Amino acid sequence: MATEIGPREERRRHQRVTVTLSATVSTTERVMVATLRSISRSGASIELEDPAAVGLGTCVVLAGDGAVLRDCNAKVVEIDGALWRLAFDPALPATELLSVAKALNG
Repeated sequence: MATEIGPREERRRHQRVTVTLSATVSTTERVMVATLRSISRSGASIELEDPAAVGLGTCVVLAGDGAVLRDCNAKVVEIDGALWRLAFDPALPATELLSVAKALNG
């Protein structure tokens, strides 16, 4: 599978938090096991165990392990092998990020 990389321009609007949490990413065809590497209100960085071949702009649903993160609609904005960067649509409420922080401290 060829590596596809989207634009590298830095456009963060929200502070990003580095994490290591189990997650799943779903497309219309497949559910993939992932590790959530970083998260902000506007997006996330994930590492997939066995990534599907998808294109930039593909709609996915990101969910954290257990009740840590509810199903979040997102689009794939960058692909670098098994590392994907996602943009949430709509942005996550601050309370969602609080649940992730609690999981890290719990």
